[in-house]
Amino acid sequence: MGNWPSPSGSWNDTRALQDPGEGRDSSRHVGFYSVALPWNPGWEPSFPIDIELQPWAEGRQSYQVALYLVDFDSRGRRQTVTAMDRWGHQEVSPVQLVEDFVGGVWLVYSYTRSMRFRFNYIRGDNQVVSAILFD
Repeated sequence: MGNWPSPSGSWNDTRALQDPGEGRDSSRHVGFYSVALPWNPGWEPSFPIDIELQPWAEGRQSYQVALYLVDFDSRGRRQTVTAMDRWGHQEVSPVQLVEDFVGGVWLVYSYTRSMRFRFNYIRGDNQVVSAILFD
């Protein structure tokens, strides 16, 4: 996980997230996870993030996962996000095209089993995810 540099050490930019438990005046933080682009032939331009439930919880109750994506440094990123079953790899939701997300975008999914999210590069410096939240 990386962090975009803050000129003052804390953010007041509303695209940066604020911890709701710290009150209205708490500082904001923004980070990201991405992979370096090697630009080599045969390179796979995507990365997965897995949400793995305990075996006893599989299929028992629905839960929500929210992904926050922001092109914070305005690099013209364009990417897709694929949500799939972690073990069977069937799509849980249609593939989401994410573009023009300098202002940030939330993708929210509900499911009852372990999930895999695949972040696929299309354009820009790289593909990013800035936060993953659970209900």
